[in-house]
Amino acid sequence: FEAFWEKVQHRFPVMVVRDPTYLNWRFVDVPRREYTAFAARSEGEIRGFSVLRVAPLGQFSAGLIAELVVEASAEGRAAGRLLIDRAYSHFKGQDLDLLASLALHHTDEFRLLRSMGFWVCPKFLEPRPFRLFVRSHEEQSASTRLAYDLKNWFLTMGDYDEG
Repeated sequence: FEAFWEKVQHRFPVMVVRDPTYLNWRFVDVPRREYTAFAARSEGEIRGFSVLRVAPLGQFSAGLIAELVVEASAEGRAAGRLLIDRAYSHFKGQDLDLLASLALHHTDEFRLLRSMGFWVCPKFLEPRPFRLFVRSHEEQSASTRLAYDLKNWFLTMGDYDEG
């Protein structure tokens, strides 16, 4: 996962670190929640990963793709399709009302979800509003302006769902 993070960390200027330490803290060492993770590999390298969980979404029982991160390549897109298929198979027998994920329109992950039959949810199912705090690690104040353009962002449900 360290090598995978090294490949994908520069895809977007505003993106939560997803190195092994963070992923373990966020999805493995969580006593209140049960997550299931999958990685897709080709040629011995991780090309993408997903993290799944079952949770209520409003009045519905949902299978959530809390994380879907793929490499920006043909191999990454193939991995993403495999991971979405795996999520569907994982949730299929669990008597859920829907399968949901969160991806911004400008990402490969959004395009993958759309190509696999996902659609933008109606307003009544949209995630609740949440506050974001942004800290710039750059000394130049102009870099903090990056946060004002959504195309600089990469967000998933795992970024706002309390861990």
